[in-house]
Parts: sequence; structure tokens; C-alpha cells
Amino acid sequence: MRRLGRCFMVNYFRFWFEGMKISFKQAVEYRANFFSAVLLDIVFFFVTIFSAYIFNSIFGESIGWRFVDFVLFIFVLNFMFDISGIFWYGSEGRLKNQIKSGKLNSYFSKPGNKFLMFLLKSRMNPIVFFIFDVCLYIPFLGYFGDFEVFNILCGVLILVLLAIFNVLLVYFLMSFSWIFIEFGSFLVDTFYWNNIQESLRVYPFQLFERRKVLYWIFSVLPMFYVSTVVVPIISFGDFNVLWNVNYWILFGTVFVMVCGTLFNWRYGLKNYEAFG
Repeated sequence: MRRLGRCFMVNYFRFWFEGMKISFKQAVEYRANFFSAVLLDIVFFFVTIFSAYIFNSIFGESIGWRFVDFVLFIFVLNFMFDISGIFWYGSEGRLKNQIKSGKLNSYFSKPGNKFLMFLLKSRMNPIVFFIFDVCLYIPFLGYFGDFEVFNILCGVLILVLLAIFNVLLVYFLMSFSWIFIEFGSFLVDTFYWNNIQESLRVYPFQLFERRKVLYWIFSVLPMFYVSTVVVPIISFGDFNVLWNVNYWILFGTVFVMVCGTLFNWRYGLKNYEAFG
């Protein structure tokens, strides 16, 4: 039974890997779209450098950050969103669209877990653009920063866990499309992405530390830990920040999201009918 279970998991990841290869080829195949995206990425890089300089002059002294720390903050935040976005970027990644188009029907005709097949389906691939970010940011950070390899590895490990946390948050919000078809999309696109994420992603959350209630509310967001944990560890080797994390809120949030996602998917699959 264990061997059979392992075989099924390998098949899931083969399915995901093939989809990633296809989406990667699609991303580089359309040259005009590809080069325009690269150009925008370069422009955004210089905007990031300028923004980091402005934020450092305003907030740097109050939170003990240097100019390079603000650049690192923006880079690792983009890294987290790009890695987690593999599992939900693009309109095809929305549960609402899958229900409306009836594309979930194909999952019922295949053996395996319906949730895993939806999670690992082919979507828009941000890896190619992440590679360009690495080519732009890493030389800059390496020249202006002084980072230790061990701190970087620890920071990357935590960042991968935060990317998983972000995927869980998005899928928890998206799962409400099983309850009300438009509600999950509203929570992901309008509430989380266009309002919370776009409004707060440029600010280190240390700025809100004196407002305790608001600070702990923000701690349910994955990007909260980028500025409060990842950047201090990579930049300063400050592992004491791990003791400042409210693990009751963190693990409580994860527990609620896991239970809520499972409940909504079980309810949805039990009552699913192709839309229209």
C-alpha cells in the first residue's frame, strides 16, 4: 500500500512537471509578449531601486534597515509570490472559471485526488521572469550587501515555507467558490491581491509594531514574515526574530485554513454540477 501511494504521488508530480515544461515553452514562444515582459521587468527593477532609496531615507533609521535591505525585501517578496504563483496564477487557475466552464468534469473521469489534480494543473509559468529577476537583483545585492551563505540558506528555506503558506491562503480563499461561485474569486483577486497585497507589500511590517492589535492581525499574512523574519535573518543573521513570532496565531491560522479548505472542497465535490 505504501509503495502504491508513493507511485500515485510520483504520477501527480510527473503531471505537474509536464505542465510546467509546456507552460515554460509557451512563455518563451510568443516573442513579442516575452520581450515586452522582460523590458517591463527591467523598468520595474530600476523603479524598485529608486523606491528602496526613498523608503530607506524615510524609514531606514527607525527600523534599523539599510538601503540594500529594502532592495532585498522587495526581491524576496517577489520571489515568494512568484514561487507560490506557480499554483494559482492566470485565469485558468481560478476555481470559479473551472466550475463555470465545466472543465472540472475531466477530473471526475480520471483516477486520483481531485484537489491535487487542480493544484498541480498547468498554469501561467512565472519561472522565466523569476530567472530575469535573479539576473538583475543577485549581482546588485552581492555588490552592495554582505550576506553570509548560512543566513541565505536559512532565509531561503523559510521563504519556501512562506510560499507554501501563501498557496494555502489563496486556496482557502478560492475554495469559497464552492459555496458561492463568485465569492472565492472576489476574495482572491479583489480582497487579497488588489487590496491587501498591493497596499501593504511595499511596507516593512516593523512600521506597525507599536500598534499591537494591527500588528498581530497582519501576522496572518505570509508576506508579514518576509520583512519580520526573512530579511533580518539574511541581512543581519538575527535568528532571535524567530522567538518573536506568535506561533499561536500562525499555527491557528494554518489550522483554520486547512480545515476550511478541506470542508469547502468536500462540500463542493459532493454537490458539483457543471455550471450551465
